[in-house]
Amino acid sequence: MTRHTVFAFAKIAMFVLLTGSAFILNEARAQVGSITGYPPFATIQGNVDAINTVNLNVHLEIPVVHRTGRKLPFDYNLSYDSTVYYPSGGRWTPVPNWGWRGITEAFLGYQTATLTVVNGNVYVISNLTFHDSRGTVHTFGNLEACSSSSVCPTSATGFATDGSGLLEWLTCNSSGCYGDVFTPSGVLIDAPVFFGQNVPTNGPGSLFVDSNNVIVSVSNGTVTFKDTVFNSSQQDTALTVSGTNPVNYVYTGPHTTPETVAVNYGSYSIQTNFGCSGIAEYTASNVALVSSINLADGTKYTFSYEKNGAYYTGRITQIGLPTGGVIAYQYSGGSNGIDCADGTTAGLARTTPDGKWTYTRSNTTSVTYKATGITTTILDPAPNKTVYTFSDGLETQRQVYAGSSTLLDTVLTCYNGNFANCATASIAGQVTRKDAYHTPSGTGAKTSLSETFYNSIGLVTQGNEFDYGINTGAAPTGTPIKAILSTYAPAPGMGVNNRLACIQVTAGSSPAPSSCSTPSSTTKALTTYTGYDGYGNVGAVSRWVSGTGSSVRWLSRSYTYNSFGNVATLADVNGAQTAYSYNNCAQTNYLGLLSGINEPLGLSRSWTWDCNGGVETNIVDENGQPTQYGYVSQGGTPDPLWRVSSTTDPLSNVGWRSYTAPSGSAGATAEGAPNFYHFHWLCYRGRTFDDGLSRPTNLYTAETGSEQQRLRLGPKYLRMERHRLRNGTICSLFGNSASGTAQRYGCHNHAV
Repeated sequence: MTRHTVFAFAKIAMFVLLTGSAFILNEARAQVGSITGYPPFATIQGNVDAINTVNLNVHLEIPVVHRTGRKLPFDYNLSYDSTVYYPSGGRWTPVPNWGWRGITEAFLGYQTATLTVVNGNVYVISNLTFHDSRGTVHTFGNLEACSSSSVCPTSATGFATDGSGLLEWLTCNSSGCYGDVFTPSGVLIDAPVFFGQNVPTNGPGSLFVDSNNVIVSVSNGTVTFKDTVFNSSQQDTALTVSGTNPVNYVYTGPHTTPETVAVNYGSYSIQTNFGCSGIAEYTASNVALVSSINLADGTKYTFSYEKNGAYYTGRITQIGLPTGGVIAYQYSGGSNGIDCADGTTAGLARTTPDGKWTYTRSNTTSVTYKATGITTTILDPAPNKTVYTFSDGLETQRQVYAGSSTLLDTVLTCYNGNFANCATASIAGQVTRKDAYHTPSGTGAKTSLSETFYNSIGLVTQGNEFDYGINTGAAPTGTPIKAILSTYAPAPGMGVNNRLACIQVTAGSSPAPSSCSTPSSTTKALTTYTGYDGYGNVGAVSRWVSGTGSSVRWLSRSYTYNSFGNVATLADVNGAQTAYSYNNCAQTNYLGLLSGINEPLGLSRSWTWDCNGGVETNIVDENGQPTQYGYVSQGGTPDPLWRVSSTTDPLSNVGWRSYTAPSGSAGATAEGAPNFYHFHWLCYRGRTFDDGLSRPTNLYTAETGSEQQRLRLGPKYLRMERHRLRNGTICSLFGNSASGTAQRYGCHNHAV
């Protein structure tokens, strides 16, 4: 395990932003709390852009490269959060890089801490905070460690206080202190730690290593992510980042073609006009803001910013999507659209191709988004109203209306065993219990209840469902109609804390946790998990079939694993064994991609992969019939996004798929037949067209050589059924016609 020496390495540790520059600790820590990213238990809406309804932060993620790795996939996204100002020292201060994650931050995140010196030579590290790769901030309470046990313990472990389950491990000795973050599943995130000193830009020899053996090196202005997919001495470059404007993210495409995602910057003169008493406006010239991101397929995202006369405020007002759609934002409420207490958005109008949503927050002039009893009112394009109430950043009540005045439904959520004034009550400490009361509108309507209990690290331990008619204002007195009990195995390895030991479903109250693995007369389902190895791989899974006591019956499966944690064998409930083998990609110690399955009764299935993209190129089924996948177009052009360009079925019929950007837009729409390329089209060819938010809207089918029929589907996912004759011809498909009725079309476009 490679770790960062927290204070010894801090002077050379690199935290490179998209601009190729670095920032210091006091800027990184100025925004306290999880305003950005995906905080645990947050109420977040949206898909392309995710909006945190309590503070109206808009979160955007743009994928750069995703591929299978030796332990876990290598995933790299660009991410952005729209909350770009915070009050500090009597003035508005912009966040680092204006809301975008840094180059290394987007993969590893980073840590901040306080470093003090005691008795002249004893180092004390405390106040650890982890900023994850999506921008969420996690704190670890009063965790601290010292380089000498004469002052405090030399090692300490502690979980995040937000219920995320993240574990911080600190160890110190005379040569330095080390800090590691583990996810609940045991993934080690070896993120760099900063203490506030000026961090040099692109200094030599900077090196970060995560648990998946991805080595991040910084040298001469270039950041390289090397995935050790083979072994520690065989490193494959997964991503290289260089340049300042544009910043180029280069990865390997089909036929080893270099593919580039380019982040472009414009120069803006910034001046805010928020008008908050006691907070000076921010002014700067020649500020570099992201203006566009060019994707490898020739499409792009574009970004526009809020105007303030001849200046810009730096807040985003429009995102142009690769699919041709546009999402626009307009700020309102508070003081010129900002909450003076914390810099969050006071009110927002969000316009998409589907219409306009408005978000209005209460109490946005003097209190932060974590106050008690504050509300956010949302009007959708219909317009239907939903009113959310929050305390301490958590949703406590949701009221859903038809239109703006007809109440349909109310959900009241109580926390941590408090049942009084739940909508406005303060929520103290970490969430350990949620009681959500659901009351439909109408005279004499009764209330149902969903209860969820959590352990000290945020894992669900109990879920209870109570029927309509449950009491309110106090702890439930009835018996649940359904209960789910979950218990967890002692950590089988460092940081592995989320492995189930047992899960039991009962009609009525659950048994005590110590009796989870024992069925009773009310048990409806029961599964146990045993034999974990040091990496958290389960050895056996047993499912209860029937009976209690001495007559209980189980069906069990057992597993073995290779040295990389991949399943090597599976013995089913009858003892029949399935063996798994893995592709080494022409290297001796890779063994990361499934290459074959030897099944009972002598059956087998095999796979061939392109290791650069981690994609399948050939699958041979149990009958020895191959299906091949290609990633190069009919004209010989590699697809830069590793999308399937061709499929060859066992009868050697080839279906081609192409992708074309919509005319006159900056976006791209997939164009080609949906989901039936495994067969040739003696009968017809097809094309799908997506709307501006990448939802399929139109399906065109045609006999070879002439277009015959158009099916308008609207903003719905395609519903299709295919029938194949003995010669492989597709003979019919289902869709929704313009009138919304189901239609089936035969091989010659006859409705059938």
